Amino acid sequence: MAMQVEDTETIGAIDLSDEALISLKEATKLKALCRDGRSPHVASLYRWAAPFGCRGVRLETIRVGATLCTSEQAVLRFLERLNDPSDPTPSTRARQTKQSKLQREVTAHG
Repeated sequence: MAMQVEDTETIGAIDLSDEALISLKEATKLKALCRDGRSPHVASLYRWAAPFGCRGVRLETIRVGATLCTSEQAVLRFLERLNDPSDPTPSTRARQTKQSKLQREVTAHG
């Protein structure tokens, strides 16, 4: 049975015909993910691939047997979406601060 691949124009899809798959463990060694010469822990990549992702942005993955894989291009797209200035996602602390301020204003007025 042949494997069907979705349209490669779809956002968030790894193009199997054009991208080399690597395990999440191998992806930790990509220079784009290293900070201060240190690689992220593989658990970080699993969290980024989870449904909630990182700040709502998911790392594109595909399961090959029992191994969760991604590609270097998918990692770069993930980093681009995380750093997209046109879609600022407020941090949890920023949301909590705003909610606290609003609650104080409501309490003060009433």
